[in-house]
Amino acid sequence: MQYRKLGRTGIPVSEIGLGTEYLNGQSSETVSSVIHKATDRGINYMDILFSFPEYRTDIGNALKGRRDKVIIAGHTGCAMTENGQYRKTRDMKECEDLFDDLLLKLHTDYVDIIFIQFVDEEEDFNEIFSGGLYDLALKQIEKGKARFIGFSSHSFPVAQKAVETGKIHVLMYPRHILSASIPEESLYEACRKTGTAFVAMKPFAGGKIFKEDTKISLIKSLSYVLSDEIISATVPGVKNQQELTDVLKFFEASSEEKDYTAVMSELNESFKGVCCYCNHCQPCPVNINIAMVITLLDSATVKMTEELKKTYEALPVKPSACMECGQCMTRCPFEVDVIVKLKETVSLFGD
Repeated sequence: MQYRKLGRTGIPVSEIGLGTEYLNGQSSETVSSVIHKATDRGINYMDILFSFPEYRTDIGNALKGRRDKVIIAGHTGCAMTENGQYRKTRDMKECEDLFDDLLLKLHTDYVDIIFIQFVDEEEDFNEIFSGGLYDLALKQIEKGKARFIGFSSHSFPVAQKAVETGKIHVLMYPRHILSASIPEESLYEACRKTGTAFVAMKPFAGGKIFKEDTKISLIKSLSYVLSDEIISATVPGVKNQQELTDVLKFFEASSEEKDYTAVMSELNESFKGVCCYCNHCQPCPVNINIAMVITLLDSATVKMTEELKKTYEALPVKPSACMECGQCMTRCPFEVDVIVKLKETVSLFGD
């Protein structure tokens, strides 16, 4: 295992951490086997994002006797609906109670990083840093229940704004080979200037890389993400031991297996016109969350569900508000016809 410094925290973290999203819903035996193998192989950075009780309990049980081997990134800002679905929350009391529940179920007195989760809108950002969840994070640090503050976002402008405040220690942001053509130097420079660690989430673009007819491999995908020294770690999600084994093969791979340069031009051509939900089309003049809208469209095209309908109804600005100014399309690195996508979404979900 190779290790890098987690920004100005100075903590050495494994280049490849463990994303636990896909362990939700797996058997307790599977969760234990994955976490035990990960820690035995030197993975010491673990991202824990959901508030689902069984998910937290299984991870906590698997970590018994191993707490000193891991750097825990525990999230705040998410909860459950009455029917057991994920939902975002900014309610301070609820978030504080759920954070205490996280510590209880993990059998620990503290997390190393308290992550403020899923901040993609500027309004949400302003609320969080004006007496909202940021203050709650500071409170947990003062109580000794957390050591550092993290911030996760899919929005380039919001992520950069958070880093530039100098108030966060770790940024978690999508980075994958499909985003190779996206100019992110200003975000990298902000991280360097403030000493903010950059943890790359979605190194496989949510699995999209492997669903397309490309020559990109898991090894090459990880190699691309870790090729930039600004990245402290990446957190691929796995749902079983075999998937973890496949990820760990990265450290045994040859230079040739890791060389991604030959497939770069092919990839960019293959994904032309395909939305990768990177948010580089933002900001929208009328504040449409374009990536979220197209995510709903793509999901509903496969299978429409009541949860998708509820999420669409909750959008603060519907895609029908589009003025067809085309600004988003000039920014899109994959030449997505955003206006057409928005119209298709309106047709599918209604106005």
